[in-house]
Amino acid sequence: MNIKTGIFTILFFFFSLCPAGAEPVRITNGEWLPYHSKTLPHFGAGSRIVTESFNNVGIDVEWGFFPWKRGYKLVVKKEWDASIGWIRTPEREKEVLFSDPVYGGKWVLFHLKSVVFDWNTIDDLKQFRIGATANYSYGKQFDDAEKQKLIKVERVPRLEQNFSKLLGGRMKIMVHAVDSGYATLRAHFEPHEIDLITHHPKPIQVVDYHLVFSKTEQNKERLILFNKGLKQLREMGKIDKYIKEAWDQSK
Repeated sequence: MNIKTGIFTILFFFFSLCPAGAEPVRITNGEWLPYHSKTLPHFGAGSRIVTESFNNVGIDVEWGFFPWKRGYKLVVKKEWDASIGWIRTPEREKEVLFSDPVYGGKWVLFHLKSVVFDWNTIDDLKQFRIGATANYSYGKQFDDAEKQKLIKVERVPRLEQNFSKLLGGRMKIMVHAVDSGYATLRAHFEPHEIDLITHHPKPIQVVDYHLVFSKTEQNKERLILFNKGLKQLREMGKIDKYIKEAWDQSK
């Protein structure tokens, strides 16, 4: 074997050991305090978990920030590789590949502390106008009740609009993720206003958030590698650590 052949053989062997998706993975992201934001360190705890999970298996991440709906469509169209922060639904499973759960969340009903409010079933909500955000799903039971007009849901483009209505007495309850809700309050409202608001302990839904991939052969390999890196990060205790830090900062 001559020197050139030997060098070629070594290089071939080295690159054959690299993951198939070793080039950077391009992931869409959006504004979802306290876990995702282009203004947060590491782009937020959720983004950090994804970045470090990929880094664990030798893959770099390139982030792009878009409105959530557009970011998802860019993945469906295979213009971007993946998108962070999605709840698994049968409709989405037809369009994208889902990772193992990245982190979890609880969705609740917010109300003023001065308002006496309790609920047990969806039927208990019929008497209220419920504030919600456009294009969000709140679980099959809630969504079905809305479609069947069993409950009155008033949707607005931005979450902070619902909090303003709550504070102004224009509605009594609104639905959102508990951690994101308090983080949004801290970002947009004064401490004396935040102190007027609480949430009911019973959740509307408890969910897992996933990384979703466009349906390509390369992304099938990336999905396997990401889940491996995510498992490593979880075993190191870093996922719980990052989520706790984000939740503590949102209080």
